[in-house]
Order: sequence, then structure tokens, then C-alpha cells
Amino acid sequence: MVSAQLQPGNTVDIVATGRQQNHRHLALRADAPKHFDSGHAWHHYVEHNNVVTTGQRLDFPFFRTVGAGHSEAFTGQVLAEHFGQFPIIVDKQYASHGRPLIGGCRLSRHRCSVSARPDDLYLTLHPVNRPQHALPLCCAANSACRTGPFWRVIGSAQMPLSPLSGKGLMISSRLFLSFCLLFSVPLAHADTFSISDIRVNGLQRVSAGSVFAALPLNVGDQADEQRLADASRSLFKTGFFQDINVARDGNVLVINVVERPSIASIEIIGNKAISTEDLMKGLKQSGLSEGEIFQRATLEGVRNELQRQYVAQGRYSASVDTEALPAPRNRIALKITIDEGTVASIQHINVVGNTVFSDEELADQFQLKTSNWLSFFKNDDKYAREKLSGDLERLRSWYLDRGYINMDINSTQVSLTPDKKGVFITVNITEGERYTVGSVKLGGDLKVPQAQLEQLILVKPGQVFSRKVMTDTTNLITRRLGNDGYTFANVNGVPKANDADHTVDISFMVDPGKRAYANRINFRGNTKTADEVLRREMRQMEGGWASTYLIDQSKVRLERLGFFKEVNVETPAVPGTDDQVDINYAVEEQASGNITASVGFAQSAGLILGGSISQNNILDPGSYSADEIYDFIEREGSSFTNLKASIGWSESTLNKGVLATRGHSQSLTLTSTVPGSDLQFYKLDYNGQTFLPLSDTTSLRLHTKLGYGNGYGETDGLPFYENYTAGGQATVRGFKDGTLGPRNTPATGTYASQGQIYYSDRDTEALGGNILITGGMEYLFPMPFVKDQKSLRTSLFWDFGTVYADKCYLSTTQNCGNINIDQMASSVGVGVTWYSPLGPLSFDLAVPIKKPEDAETQVFQFSLGQTF
Repeated sequence: MVSAQLQPGNTVDIVATGRQQNHRHLALRADAPKHFDSGHAWHHYVEHNNVVTTGQRLDFPFFRTVGAGHSEAFTGQVLAEHFGQFPIIVDKQYASHGRPLIGGCRLSRHRCSVSARPDDLYLTLHPVNRPQHALPLCCAANSACRTGPFWRVIGSAQMPLSPLSGKGLMISSRLFLSFCLLFSVPLAHADTFSISDIRVNGLQRVSAGSVFAALPLNVGDQADEQRLADASRSLFKTGFFQDINVARDGNVLVINVVERPSIASIEIIGNKAISTEDLMKGLKQSGLSEGEIFQRATLEGVRNELQRQYVAQGRYSASVDTEALPAPRNRIALKITIDEGTVASIQHINVVGNTVFSDEELADQFQLKTSNWLSFFKNDDKYAREKLSGDLERLRSWYLDRGYINMDINSTQVSLTPDKKGVFITVNITEGERYTVGSVKLGGDLKVPQAQLEQLILVKPGQVFSRKVMTDTTNLITRRLGNDGYTFANVNGVPKANDADHTVDISFMVDPGKRAYANRINFRGNTKTADEVLRREMRQMEGGWASTYLIDQSKVRLERLGFFKEVNVETPAVPGTDDQVDINYAVEEQASGNITASVGFAQSAGLILGGSISQNNILDPGSYSADEIYDFIEREGSSFTNLKASIGWSESTLNKGVLATRGHSQSLTLTSTVPGSDLQFYKLDYNGQTFLPLSDTTSLRLHTKLGYGNGYGETDGLPFYENYTAGGQATVRGFKDGTLGPRNTPATGTYASQGQIYYSDRDTEALGGNILITGGMEYLFPMPFVKDQKSLRTSLFWDFGTVYADKCYLSTTQNCGNINIDQMASSVGVGVTWYSPLGPLSFDLAVPIKKPEDAETQVFQFSLGQTF
């Protein structure tokens, strides 16, 4: 049965709706008919034969329903000719001129669309009871149809229909009714049959097991057309086949398939911004990899997504072309050609709607910048959608931290220059009114004394409202509760705006949760450092309250060891419990080499390529050819047996053992020879440094080293080999190691003492002294253009210092006797420290600003294995 709601000139859809005995049920549908009421429909019922021959007469009862139980019937005749497997319907008049109009076609998923073409073919269907009316029929053959032999009826008559009587039925103009009748010859006949066997033809790479696993039919099942159609759909869903034909040979079900080609190779050329490895991973995740079944729709989707990725990077001129080249054995070779183009640079950023803050202040909140002379190095003028989104969020947060809680970003426009190389960004905002803090309340289950928590509240009535200050307060309260074991505490700052007086009332609600206990403390990543070394730094104990403070202190102590590049800690809840956590420390070890170099390759004496094991007296041994040395040897001898003892005190609040950014450390050490030693002397040393954070990424370091030594008992003064020295990376950069301080007037000739001969030259040498004073200041900041700052530190520094001798020999020329500030050396410069895989590597470039007489300068210095 065919039902149709008709509209002249419309495209109609034909949908196969099922089968009943020898009859095909089709539906023609045309949306919103203009000339027919919705209560009236045309019905068409068709009988068909398996074979169509030329000259065959076919009668079509065609019914028009006028009312309940009443219809009008029409019949007609068609001429048909059979061309090979597919019959072709032609008009005699056209066929005589050798112009067959329509060939065979296939129905895809039982649906096709057709449109009226009244000049294709002409056929008149004559009404049975109203011969004065002719029914115009027409159908174009531009649609895909169901597989298998079929025949088609096409007709058209350009005769007008007179108005027909009936409820609401009026046709006052020429009407062209368009429809297409599709018929499929059944596999053998329309009856249900029992499957005796299933045969699959055309398999190459796909296994028969994969086909049978997807096939919803088995031997012995009853098969009808609906079940066979379902079977065809199931096989198509596997994605293995580009064509499937279901046929019947007796009771044997025959499935003929054409496999989709597989991917033999993938070649990607032209990509730089996105690595080939990343592209291959993306293709594989999308189902495109060597050996996989090729689907063009997937390739097209990948191409479009790749194009979007380049656009997101600001590469608007990028293009992606794909080719699927045939390869042997039903395979294809994929070739992806990429022209990445150039990243569009930002020509102008315009913020519209700001009245409180200047354009310059708002522009400073953007990481994206307009092109300038630093853009080549910082690469901050390259547009990217993600960067702009981040900048807009920073702009919104900046306003919220200054009381403008109703600030809104109304719209953002990004426009391109005609060559797609320049970007203009316009941001339209509404600032709103500034709000101040009204009342501040603290509520909930506090668990700790309220007075302690109130001291942590940074928000005060009357202040300008700041979301950051409110968030910092919640973090402080959360940490305070965590110190007492309430690791799962939840503190919410709830702002309530009062638009009438432009104030914000803030309530901090505390939910402490259950007190948590430490279950196990685990370490991961320590391949060279034993667990025992790490555990002895723990201040949090297993079984005790999981204190946030103790956990963090343990982390800091691990960082202070200097063994690790990075230390991270996590406190996951123990599964199945609500009051226990595991404490997991993940460490990343760093190299611990001790190779040092104090000068450049051409600046030290001798051959130093490859470095050295120790800095002391290897790269710059320094021969002391001075009267003071000979006097000491004559007085004390050339060999000594000394026993030393030392006692010290140290304190540290540094956040890291290396590359610290906040806190301070200081140490005081007294070293002395014990009674019974050949020489009696002592040394008192103090080292101190303080880190003052200036921002999240910058800090100021103040440091000093002080030392004093002398002899006691029968030893007069500090032995010369125990003298303090100054100059070099450890004290005053910009000067050679040990070249500052007292200098001698050289002796001449040779000296013999206790069987040894000593030679001297006329060069002035730095002797060192028994008093050390050095210090300095450093501004620490992130290295530009480097994303990973964990193992890098950059500084601008000022160093000063020297050494003095409180006793003057006749040959000593300077820095002896009283301490004279004017004799101090100083320098300024820039330094970089990198914790490389070989160990800490330090580079310093320094310029002396105050150079004592005879001091030896050294502008560039580096060291490997030691930091200061």
C-alpha cells in the first residue's frame, strides 16, 4: 500500500516499510501539502511480477480516499524494456530515438529522494469512474535504490485536474504529482525459508569468524526479508565492508561482500609545529594506522580536526591535504600533506568599556602582547585561542581582586588581516561598581579555638573586596585545621553582594570532616638514596594524626638534603576507610658529581680539558713563594700531625635544599686542634643567608660569610695553609680565586730547610689572612623563554668582601693590621645555575666595580658540581 500527501513540485521521500506476501509496501511523503487537507491521503496498491518484459500490461488500482469507507480508483498501463540485469522504463517515442532515460539503481538503507521532472517520460493513467480526469505522474531517476533485480514505473501527464467534490478538497491550478515506485525481486521468492547453510564470498583479510560473529542468523533459522535486511545492516556496522549483497541459492544463504581496503602506509610531510609522533598517535586513536581498515569519513574527520588545531594555534593560513593512493592487495597508502603557514601575530589589543583602569594597566594583564622588539625572543605576539582564553580569565580575576564583582566580558572579536598574518583583538567589557567588604563571619564546626582561626582571616570590614584575599583566607584556615589532623577539612568563603550599598558580606563556613590518621608513608623515585635516609627526615609518623604541617616539614627536609631535583607529596585516602590516609613522597633524584672548574678553558694554568675532581689546588694550584712561608717552615717545620675537633650550630627554614626561594639558614662552627697536636690553632666560621620572596616567581637573597682564626699555646698565629682566601664564585665573583687580601713582597733565590730546597720568584702573591668578610645581595628571577624553571635559577648579584691579616710581616704590603673598608673588593653581574644531569652547573658573568691594587680579575667563571 502506498500513501501520499501531495504537493506540486515538491521533492518526495520513498521509504520501504515492509513486505506482506507478494506485495511491497512503500510510503510517499511530501511535507505540508498546499492543495489537500491533512485529513485526505492518496493510497496506491501495486502487484508486481518477478520479470518485466517489453509490452507487458500492468494494472494499478490507485485510490483517493474522500471520506470514511469511500475511495476512487484509477488504473493504467506501462511499457517496459529490460536492459541486462536491471530493467529500464522508457517511452516508445523516446526509445525510437535511442534515448533510454533511466538506468538501474540501488537503494541505500531503503530510502531515496526523488524530484519532479515532467519531461522525462510520459504515461497517462486513466481514472476508472472519472475518465475526464487525468493523473499526472513523474519521477526522476537520480536516487540510489535497493540491490537486486527490479523494475520501475515512471509516468507523467500534463493534463489539469478539475476540482473534485469532497470535504476540503480544492485544486484550482495545474498539479504535477511526483512519485517513484520501487520494486525488488525477492531473493528467490517472498516466502520464509529455513537456512540450510551460509556461504560468504569475497573475504580477503577479514576472517569468516568475524562475519559469523556479527551475523544475527545461523543455520536452521527461519529467514524472511526483514531478518535478511537486519543481517545486512549488522554486517555494514562492522565497518569491514564497502558493499554487501545478500542472495539465496535454494535454502543456502549467500553473502557476497567487498572488503574495505586496509592502510598500507601513512606518510606525513610538511609538519613542524606538531611532531610526526604526536600526529601518528592522534591518527591511531582515530582508527587510522597501518593495518587498520580504511574509512574515508574517518580520514576526512581527522583532516578537519587537524585544520582546527592549527587554527587554534593561530595558523590561519595552514592547509591540510589528504590522499588515499591505491596499493597492491586491496590496500591504500595515505599521504597527508601539511602547509602549516605562519602564526598570525597580534597587531593590536583593544579593550573597550574601561573607565577606571587605563589601557596600559589592562594590557599588562595579558600574556599576549602586540609585536615589539622583544617578541622575537619571548614569542608572546603569536595568537592562540587558548592563550586568549587564559588572558580573559586573568583580566576577570584582576577586576574581582579589586572589588569589581560585576565586571563582565561582553564579547570578544578576533579579526584577521587579508593575508591572514595579522590579528586584531577587541574585548568589550563592563566594569560595574566597586564593592567593599561589609561584615565578616566565621561559622561551622571549628574544632580549634575560634580565636586562632579569626587571626587567620585576612579579610577586614571596609576593605576593598578581593577574591584572592578571600581564597587565601580559606586556605589558611584549611591548613590550620590540617595541622590538627583534619586533612579532609572543607572551608568555603561565601560572598553575599548588597547592591544597594555596594558591599559584600563574607561568611566562612567550616566543615572539618573526620580527623585523619597516617596509615603508611611511602617513597617513590629514590633509586640511589636508601629509604632509611628519607625516613629519618620524616617529622610525620605513621599511626599519628596526619598533620599538614608535619607532612610539609618532612617535604622541606627532603628538599634540603640537596639530593633531589623535585619532591612532591600526596595524601590519598585509604580505600575502605574515611579516617586514614597514605602519605606518598615522590622524589626525582639529581646528579651528584663533584667535578669543578673555576675558570674558562683558556684562563687556567695547564691543560684542563675534561675538568677535574676537586677545585682545591688543581685548576689553580698557587705556589706560595713568600718570606712568610719560609719563616713558618723554619719555625714550625714542614710536616705536622694535628688532631682537630669541631662543634657547630645550624638553623634553616629554607623551603628547598637547593635553589631555595624563601626562608633563611645560618650556621656557626668552631674548629680547633686538640691538645697533643703539633700545632695549636682554631677557626670560627659563620655562614648566613636569607631569601625574601618578592612575588610568586622572584625573591631577594642576602648572604654573608665571616671567619676568624688564630693560634694559641705555642703556635704563633694561624698557619699559612689555613688562611682564609677571597675571590671566585664562592666569595666575590669577578675576581680570580684567592687573589684578594694581603699580598707579599716576594723573596728571591733559594732556601734550604730540613733537607728541602724552596724556590721563589718575584711575582706578588696573595697570602690570604686570618679574617674573612664577604657578603652580597642577589635578585633571583625566572630565566626568560624557559618553561621548566624547576632546575634553573637566574640572578642579578652584587658581591663584596676581602680577607685581612691582623699581624703584618715586613713583606706584607696591604690588608694587614686594622680592618679597612676601603680595601674591600666588589662586583656586579648576572649568574645562572642549572642542575644538569651531570650535576649543578653555574655560570657567572661579573664586572668589578671596586678593584683593589694588584687584584686579579676574571669576568667569566663557571663551576660544575658545586653551588654557592
